[in-house]
Amino acid sequence: MWLFNDLESAAKPFDNISLYFGEMKRSLFPSKFAAQPEKEDEKDMSLLYQLPLSLKVLTIYPAYIMSFALILKAISPVVFFVIPFWRLNSDYGVSGGDNSQASLRPALAIFYTLVLTQGLLGIYVGSISLITGRQIFTQLQGRCNFPKEWARKALRRYMWDTVDKCKRDPASIQNMNLFLHASKLVSSDSWEDYNDGLKVVAALVKQGFQVSGKYILPCRPTVQKLIDTLGFRSSNDEGVRHMREFAATIVADFANDLHLINFPGAIRCISSLLETTHEGVGVTSNELILQGLKILEKLAFDHHSCEVICRAPGLLSKIMEPVYSNTLIQETMALPRASVVNGSFKVVHRLIRNPGEAGTALRCEISSSKQAVSNLERIIQDGTADNQEVQRILEDYKIIVRQEKKRILVTRQELKILAMKILTELALDSSTNLSTDTLGSFIMNQLEIFLADGGQQEPVTELISECPLKTTSGKTLALLSKSKDYSCIISKCGDIFYRLIQKFDDSSMVHRTTAAEILENLCTHHTLEVEFLKETLLPEVLGAILTDERKLKIEEAQSRTYAPGHDEEN
Repeated sequence: MWLFNDLESAAKPFDNISLYFGEMKRSLFPSKFAAQPEKEDEKDMSLLYQLPLSLKVLTIYPAYIMSFALILKAISPVVFFVIPFWRLNSDYGVSGGDNSQASLRPALAIFYTLVLTQGLLGIYVGSISLITGRQIFTQLQGRCNFPKEWARKALRRYMWDTVDKCKRDPASIQNMNLFLHASKLVSSDSWEDYNDGLKVVAALVKQGFQVSGKYILPCRPTVQKLIDTLGFRSSNDEGVRHMREFAATIVADFANDLHLINFPGAIRCISSLLETTHEGVGVTSNELILQGLKILEKLAFDHHSCEVICRAPGLLSKIMEPVYSNTLIQETMALPRASVVNGSFKVVHRLIRNPGEAGTALRCEISSSKQAVSNLERIIQDGTADNQEVQRILEDYKIIVRQEKKRILVTRQELKILAMKILTELALDSSTNLSTDTLGSFIMNQLEIFLADGGQQEPVTELISECPLKTTSGKTLALLSKSKDYSCIISKCGDIFYRLIQKFDDSSMVHRTTAAEILENLCTHHTLEVEFLKETLLPEVLGAILTDERKLKIEEAQSRTYAPGHDEEN
């Protein structure tokens, strides 16, 4: 308390501030400033002690200062509250008969009142900031739903960086958001900032925020850095594997707009995502493979990228591996592997649709492989003729939970749709050498799916909707029926015309339209009996047209009835 006593006393006059601080040092460290006789040999050695003394000043004294600052921070409530309260209740020596201090009392009372007020305001502002900051943090954490391992660090950094920018320039945070903040971290030269930014951007992309193309894609060095990250190799470093996953998630988000010609070596880095030899097969490697296939699928929409993918050494064999697998059906029973097979089929479908030489060569390669064609046929027939086998395999894998079964069946249904599309592309290409038996079996299977009624479902298929399968099979038949050869195969299916006419009563507009399109193609390539046309086909077609027109008029009337402002007009 001697410092406050000195401020209040006139007994210790100082000519200047340097003398005052000198007196403070003598009071705090009396042993250091005690007068001691100086020896001659010590004078000669003074230069030798200058270097250790300078090191002491540079290392130890700053540590003392930091410790003192931390202690001062801890006792600041005492400085701002206890001491002012105590000094305000003091008589400053007036009650002891020393009237020389009486003139200082009003000034000191004002001084300590200001100190106390400052402390109260500081506590109030600090409390409001703390409460508001926690509320904002809680809201951010609830909306972002980041993993707990790093969510706190990432969100707190975003908040503090925003506050710091606001203090320096309030206008700079006008368009500030979490994605922009994380994108800048990804562009940073700091390895730690880059890693933190990857986590946030990847997490936001997984939640459906497709804005990485807006903030990251325009910056070519950042995109190159992300692509280089895909090619990192490490068999033991879990952090590197996570970084590759994050980078792959981000690249997959804007891969539609990525041009491989602008990034030499990019296809090699993307191809490394499909490798499992260094990391083993598991959840982590599956995630890398899935993201790699997703990137390739989006790249394959571009003609030039298709050519690059097909020419890349070893890449096509990695993509096609499930198509040629001898255990494909068994692999689709396990959900992680089924997802990989599904992703592989998506890339294959995109590649064979390429009108260039690469697409033609790939279609011929698949059609000439008995194993590949057999796998496609088995996948397509899996849900119709082999339901009992599917049920048995599900029981063998001991998948008891209903939701788990549903996820597997949905994945298998998507795989079946992709197999239909792949076989359709092969059938439409005259340069392929699919056998007549394969084509006939495929067309009959599509008719069976499309013309099936909505009767009792099998125990396996009752968990999912058959509508996507019917829609795909109908579109397949509509495409194939445009060819005279394939329309002949379709027309030989007994009562095909009557069954197509019955589809006019289907509840789905898409299915009714598809049935009409198939009928149109069949009538174009074949001459029908006049009696059948007059008594059956034409009345049914006209009835379907009139029914649809009547439904459209009713829907239009209802839309006008319930339109805003209709009641006011009446």
